[in-house]
Amino acid sequence: MLWDIFLYLVLAAWLVLWLLRDHGFFGIRRGAIFGAARRDAQPISGRRE
Repeated sequence: MLWDIFLYLVLAAWLVLWLLRDHGFFGIRRGAIFGAARRDAQPISGRRE
């Protein structure tokens, strides 16, 4: 029972962080980290060729 609740909370928190990763809702530092990771994974900005 406790494991079900724990897993549900972890998944919910991960989903919220994933949805808000581009908005910088938790601060500029966290937004910069997620933004840099996304840009490195998908170089759409043209910074990397």
